[in-house]
Amino acid sequence: MSTPPKTLSNVEYCGLLMQLRKHKPTDSSKRRAMRDFTMALLMLDAGLRVGEVVQLKISDLIFDDVPVVEIRVRPEIAKRQLERFVKVTSRLSTALEQMWNFVWQQDGRPLFSNAFYSVKRSERLSYQQVERIIKRAARKSIRRDITPHTLRHTYATRLMRVANIRVVQKLLGHKRLSSTEIYTHPDQNDIDKAVDKMQEGS
Repeated sequence: MSTPPKTLSNVEYCGLLMQLRKHKPTDSSKRRAMRDFTMALLMLDAGLRVGEVVQLKISDLIFDDVPVVEIRVRPEIAKRQLERFVKVTSRLSTALEQMWNFVWQQDGRPLFSNAFYSVKRSERLSYQQVERIIKRAARKSIRRDITPHTLRHTYATRLMRVANIRVVQKLLGHKRLSSTEIYTHPDQNDIDKAVDKMQEGS
């Protein structure tokens, strides 16, 4: 039997997002916080892999000066070249709008340029840099180490509670159903809810 993936509880991921939004009273710190928050949401609310996030272009996220309704994960950045489309949640849409208004437009970034880059050097962020950003925020907010993939695992686990496994497979870009089946394991939230329901019925 496979080991259930590590995920975040609702309280934990809310705490992590709050930490990522914190910034000093400087323009560069505010812009960095917007960037980090948006990257986290792309993994937590859209299930993107960190390797996909760092390869996104602004044009993947903005069309006609407004956030896209769904993100097309292009074959050239997707694992095994499996193109997929993921609906954008309302809070992710708001984050993308803020990035467009306060970061990308102010920087005069062309639509075909990298969406996530160093505030100081304008170079595309690497997988390792995003990993450090998420790990540092998690240590401060929830007092434990996580990786960017933990956010994707959390997205998948939340989806599994409300969607058919085939739908989850499609949204995650899994070639094999067996890759998606690891999310059928109950987590602590599922266990707690089951006990609560039992008590309500007794």
